[in-house]
Amino acid sequence: MRCVNILILFVLFPSISTSAEEVDYIEHIKPVLRARCYACHGALKQEAELRLDTAESIRASGIVDNGALLERLGAEDPAVRMPPEGEALKPIELMRFRRWISSGAKAPEGEIPESDPNEHWAFQPIVKPTIPHSTYKNPIDAFLHAKRADYKVTPLERASADEITRRLYMNLIGMPPLGDELRLEDDASVNTQLPVLVDQLLADSRHGERWGRHWMDVWRYSDWWGLGAQHRNSHKFIWHWRDWIVESLNSDLGYDEMVRQMLAGDELYPNDLDKLRGSGYLVRNWFLFNRNQWMDETVEHVAKGFLGLTLNCAKCHDHKFDPVGQHEYYQFRAFFEPYHVRVDMLPGETDLSQDGIPRPYDAAPEAPTYLFQRGNDQDPDLSTALAPDIPQVLKLPLPEIKQVTLPVDAWKPGLRPDVLASYIQHATQEISERQMALTNREMELLNAKERYEASENRPAAEDVTPSAESYVDDFSELDDQAWKVYGGEWKLQDDGLAQLKDGAQRSVLRLRQPVPDDFEATLKFVTTGGSRWRSIGIEFDAVVADPTSTLKAGESANNIYISGYQQGPKIQASYAKEGPYQYPSNGLRQIQFETNREYEFMIRVRDNLVNAYLNGELMLAWRSPLARRKGALQLSAFDVLAVFKSFKLRELPDAIKLEEAGANPDKTIASGINPKEAYAQAKVNVEVAKQELEIANTRLKGLERSVVWFTSVREGAEDASSEARLEAIQYSREVATLEAKRDLTIASAALEKGKGDGAKLKKEFETAQEKVAQYELAMSTEIPEDAEVELLVGAKWTPTRFASSGSDDPTKPFLPHSTGRRTALAAWIANSQNPLTARVAVNHVWLRHMGQPLVRTVFDFGRNGHQPENQELLDWLASEFMQSGWSFKHLHRLILSSEAYLMSSRIKANAPQLVLDAENDSWWRRVPMRLESQAVRDSILRLGDQLDLHMGGPPIESGEQTKSKRRSLYFFHSNNSRNLFLTMFDEALVTDCYQRETSIVPQQALAMANSTMVLNETRPIAAYIASKTQDDNAFIEYSFQHILGVEATAEELEVMSLAWRRWETIDGESKVDRQQHLVWVLLNHNDFLVVR
Repeated sequence: MRCVNILILFVLFPSISTSAEEVDYIEHIKPVLRARCYACHGALKQEAELRLDTAESIRASGIVDNGALLERLGAEDPAVRMPPEGEALKPIELMRFRRWISSGAKAPEGEIPESDPNEHWAFQPIVKPTIPHSTYKNPIDAFLHAKRADYKVTPLERASADEITRRLYMNLIGMPPLGDELRLEDDASVNTQLPVLVDQLLADSRHGERWGRHWMDVWRYSDWWGLGAQHRNSHKFIWHWRDWIVESLNSDLGYDEMVRQMLAGDELYPNDLDKLRGSGYLVRNWFLFNRNQWMDETVEHVAKGFLGLTLNCAKCHDHKFDPVGQHEYYQFRAFFEPYHVRVDMLPGETDLSQDGIPRPYDAAPEAPTYLFQRGNDQDPDLSTALAPDIPQVLKLPLPEIKQVTLPVDAWKPGLRPDVLASYIQHATQEISERQMALTNREMELLNAKERYEASENRPAAEDVTPSAESYVDDFSELDDQAWKVYGGEWKLQDDGLAQLKDGAQRSVLRLRQPVPDDFEATLKFVTTGGSRWRSIGIEFDAVVADPTSTLKAGESANNIYISGYQQGPKIQASYAKEGPYQYPSNGLRQIQFETNREYEFMIRVRDNLVNAYLNGELMLAWRSPLARRKGALQLSAFDVLAVFKSFKLRELPDAIKLEEAGANPDKTIASGINPKEAYAQAKVNVEVAKQELEIANTRLKGLERSVVWFTSVREGAEDASSEARLEAIQYSREVATLEAKRDLTIASAALEKGKGDGAKLKKEFETAQEKVAQYELAMSTEIPEDAEVELLVGAKWTPTRFASSGSDDPTKPFLPHSTGRRTALAAWIANSQNPLTARVAVNHVWLRHMGQPLVRTVFDFGRNGHQPENQELLDWLASEFMQSGWSFKHLHRLILSSEAYLMSSRIKANAPQLVLDAENDSWWRRVPMRLESQAVRDSILRLGDQLDLHMGGPPIESGEQTKSKRRSLYFFHSNNSRNLFLTMFDEALVTDCYQRETSIVPQQALAMANSTMVLNETRPIAAYIASKTQDDNAFIEYSFQHILGVEATAEELEVMSLAWRRWETIDGESKVDRQQHLVWVLLNHNDFLVVR
């Protein structure tokens, strides 16, 4: 087989000579050994006491002379072959080893073996270097100047004042200057005006947004995502962390403190909601189903983001390049093993499903951490539970881990003053709402009484002969002559026609029969399940080619539907015209609705007035805004499993009078159809409203006593307010009794009305009676001494499903202590003696100002990463950064005032420096930087003064982004949802984005040329420029300055003037059109997308 391989090798690579002299050890052999063998047989490890990092050590081992090297490299058995992991060596590599050995395994003299891994530069303490002597004022330039001598290169001259101005605005706030905003006037004024402009931009609130987006890349910010509406990753309120990042950068919070708040805010500041927002960093990694994936991502990205270490490479075995053992990976994981996620209540908000602060907390302090053998979570080494610790190679001791005793209102958040105040506020507001509801019910009672008395005094109406049904179907079969099916999965069953396809899609039966103009349609149905919306609808006037998709030009429809949505069943009138359905608020009524119960749903339509009934009771009166059309009648099912029992359609008799729109019944118990029933129900509604008001008043009194008690508990003075405890408990009993009496009122009225299942109504009435008796008995019972006041909800655990994907795990409690593990880790990371933290942060800042990092592998400072060309500069900046209080703004000022930053990026193709230092390792020139995706969009909007600069708040959802003028930072951004325009320009991946890609693809040019956003914004940009200029020539000159940030050259002005004159010859073209053409051209200029 080897002979065949060699033969094939000669056929494929005929240039390979048979002479062994052509194999070069440095070029052909050593690179393979370094890539495939050093990890196990180099300075890091010497497995089998074998070292392969020099030719001398290879020969001394004897594996050349005894043939073992070639035998193991070329073995076909994977169990014998070396290297043991990955693919076998390529045939050409084997050929070169064979020839190298046959020629005597020669190598240059004085070959140096790998250095001690523990002495790797990045693992050594940061020592602030002495600034080299030079004429430069900024130490950055002095360090760079000292290195340039090695390359014999001369740095480029400064960029123009215009270029520097645009560079500063884009770097610091992410958008160009507008109007009268400060600019560098000319080249001569740069030195004096630059510090002023830098300070002004650093003080601008837009600075935090610009640099917030950079750090959101590094820290993997992501809004929540999952499957459909199911939350599986990150958190729905994670945007509070985003706002914390922005605010922290604007206030120049020290990076060390940012690290502490992100990793251990819940232990350091357990009741400070503002600071707790920072701990969203850990919430970001929350995962519904897989705890090990959650932990793996946390370990990997804490190490990469803060330390520049690829600890993830030690998950399955010892690290192949760095002196980090597999056990150290799991020891690092142990810092995070106890933490889970909860949501804390915000002031003024008592509904944690609407908003809250997501944050970590140690819920499982005893949870062990085991090493997974070969990284397999199904094969843990249960013999040893690993304690939290850090990689020992960094030589910086971990601070002592001390358990944190939490304030009582941190683990009983219902005791917090702001939570108590929120509940009091909510209860007070409820009283106002109940009082208003009672007033409305009393007005309805007066109206119902007048209608009833008027009906009693009216002469009896003539009998109305019901019109014959124009169509009846009991769904014993699916008559394809009567119905046309669209979507869904329809199946005949013994009990009717079932729709069996779940999910957020429409399933429609379209009636082929003609429909009267004024009609009555009745559908009997049962819902048996569904994911979320569980909607059944009767649609009319449907002029739609495909009712399962969004309506197109010329299409329209009305839809009245019942929704069994668990968080609020409702009946909803909706309509659509050439687009998505609209859901008017005056077409909504809350209802009571149950799955697996048969309902009769009827709508009556006369002109555009619709009355909708459920089980014979009026639920909704609504007028459609659409003009009537001759369209189809359809039965629809959306996101629901259902069985259709029967359907009837008839012409609506003239004698049937419909309720006018707005005459809608009570939200809880719908009024009857006839005046007598409506009057009876209105009396019940008033009684219920009075009871609801009494409940609200009693609840507030109980809350007020609870607040007194909870305050004493928080302050450790329980004995002083024991009376308040007893009163609070008694009020809670009274509330329960009043609620039971209200329910009895409702059940009694329903039984008396007698509509529905009689046995069930009687059972509900008897149950309500029993509860009243039970609570009244409790009211008279003495309160036990150990009885507790029910705690208010101040926070909720965010459920996980580690054990079963179909149900939540047992609730994780809030405990009085936290382990203190993450506090120790945060202190260790933010320690000025840590050799990595400041270096990594400085490298990220340098990259985003200068276009390329000092250490190219921004997340790997280990031995497999890039050795910086100028470590002295990196270490000086890191030292200066820490000595300034870890101030990012101080670091910005240092870099932005350097000649290196101010250099031009414009070079000639034949510049001699390109030969001497093509990679710019000596920083002899400025690197042109393509704008990030957010800066592209924001700049386009800013140029027309259209950008909404409102800060913070929930993300802009995908469906609202096209119309939104807010900064792109606030767009909903997740693994499942990224804005298309931003993605075109290398939007950040949420899984891993330590340095953005910078692609050049045709789609980017097409987006700038043809996207709706760009085309729409040319008008306001042109209007803005026109407001600043007097004539066409001035418009052209100002456009260059405004859009590209530079003065136009004479040649550019000549070309644009010629284009302008040609546009003037186009029939129908206005001056505004010409202005927009020019704006469009400049937006598509390369210099708009590039910071020079």
